[in-house]
Amino acid sequence: MFAVECNNVSKCFKENKVLDGINLQLEEGKIYGMLGRNGAGKTTLMNLMTTRYLPTEGEIKLFGETAYENSEALSKVCMFSDYMEGFTGLKVKDIFKLGPVFFRNWNEDYKEELCSLFEIDRKKRYDALSKGQKTSVAIILGLASGCELTIFDEIYSGLDAVMRTQFYDALLKEYMESNRTFILSTHLIGEMSNIFSDIIIIDHGKVLLNEEVEELKSKVVSLTGSKESLQNCMKEEWEVLSRKEFGSVITVVVKGEFHQKELSEFAVKQLKVEPVPLQDIFVALTTKGWNRGE
Repeated sequence: MFAVECNNVSKCFKENKVLDGINLQLEEGKIYGMLGRNGAGKTTLMNLMTTRYLPTEGEIKLFGETAYENSEALSKVCMFSDYMEGFTGLKVKDIFKLGPVFFRNWNEDYKEELCSLFEIDRKKRYDALSKGQKTSVAIILGLASGCELTIFDEIYSGLDAVMRTQFYDALLKEYMESNRTFILSTHLIGEMSNIFSDIIIIDHGKVLLNEEVEELKSKVVSLTGSKESLQNCMKEEWEVLSRKEFGSVITVVVKGEFHQKELSEFAVKQLKVEPVPLQDIFVALTTKGWNRGE
């Protein structure tokens, strides 16, 4: 069973089509990175998954059931961002009292553990918290909710490096122990690349890619050498994602199917072969004509 299924989903706001024919299947028990440039449609898609928005066209299913007006399916899902407007005016301790009311798998002991970890003053009003503390409240609610599908939309805003590391560790620990499904949208691609099992790239309202991280990395390499050495090894079926020239030396990032023997032979052809960080892959895939002179 899939945690989420999007079947030909589109969303328009007046004349603006934000999402266009999204077809997406997300497996249970994975950590998905939802990546996209500003305005690509990431937050809109996640809001559709929680029925905060309704699709203009298409259908969304949660755990095999239609999401809209389905309390059973929606009880398995929660979504949090770095600022929750609905908490304005409430004390933190009262916000946490809502946990067992809204989430059937609420873990009170885990909530207490996370409050200690993030050093939350529960006597304060939400409005009086720093940006990082507001973010921490949302993280605690999401992790302690026990929801089978937990969505964090740019939840890391305001967290310093230490707090972000604490969050990553807590998330991975919970994931390993519970096998819940998580979706995390982020611009901190390099920092979070080791957390994701899979990535979804949304570009101009469409799904550009939905793939396991390690599988994607195995398909993208950087080749550096002379023009002649590159010409001798390039294949028509490879997709050139970027190209940079430094005098007589050329570096290309290519996407394709590579065999270990083939990669080993590149050295003989005086080519330097290097892996490509996930962030660079994302930039190359989402930036039209990126460093290709187009």
